[in-house]
Amino acid sequence: MEEEGLVSAATGALQPALAKLAALLGDEYKEVRGEVELLTRELAAMDAFLLTKSEEEEDHSSQDKACMHEIRELSYDIDDDLGGFIMASVPDKSAELAGLLDKMQAMLGRTKARHQMIATAVDDLKEQVVKVAERHSHHKRPKVDDGRALATVNNASSELVGIDGPKEELIQLLTGSDSESTQQQPNPSLVAIVGSGGMGKTTLAKQVYKDLKQIQFNCHAAFCSVPRSSDKVQVIRAIYKKLNRSYYPSPDEDLRQLVTMISDFLEDKQYGFKI
Repeated sequence: MEEEGLVSAATGALQPALAKLAALLGDEYKEVRGEVELLTRELAAMDAFLLTKSEEEEDHSSQDKACMHEIRELSYDIDDDLGGFIMASVPDKSAELAGLLDKMQAMLGRTKARHQMIATAVDDLKEQVVKVAERHSHHKRPKVDDGRALATVNNASSELVGIDGPKEELIQLLTGSDSESTQQQPNPSLVAIVGSGGMGKTTLAKQVYKDLKQIQFNCHAAFCSVPRSSDKVQVIRAIYKKLNRSYYPSPDEDLRQLVTMISDFLEDKQYGFKI
């Protein structure tokens, strides 16, 4: 019941703000129509998120609760600011609205960044749990006789035989060990592995990644799994975390800052990525 109240309260707070934004799409404020539409889309996306959560039967996670609380408070602030602007009497309302929209976009950015930090922390915890579970499973695995153990090793090796050729070709491309190809053209800085689902693209990339780390042990490398819903800032932040273990994310960082930080970090280093 408490969670239902949280969802409905947050959703209810968005509706007045969206209505006020719709009222600002007239010709009177056509100079900032694009900014108004952008803010409307952002709030509408949050509204859709809350509606989806309200339809879920299972309990909401702590991460979802924190996000819903953030959206509710943000919606109240935006609604108050818009109400004050509409009621105010100022000489140049378009300029006043432009400044107000900039402020609201900054508020939205901070809210989304905090939510992304929570999501990143949760992903890190999940990764640690998986590693602990794998170690626990390994220690609990029953002992087998030499024949069965040898068969297991052979089976595992046979499953990887099919990628030896493509793997070596990719390594030669990336390291320049193929003298004939390097004479024709320089080493590529980016190699794309293309194929339909289930073809083993990730398996191939991971084997190349592991082998390159052994060959070029001074290379700084990052292997990142990226869900389809990730945005650019989240992807770049995940890459930098893999490269620089002492890095602690800040909610105020934008895409350009993160790219600059990675460029500065890798300026005098060898590096490789798998995304």
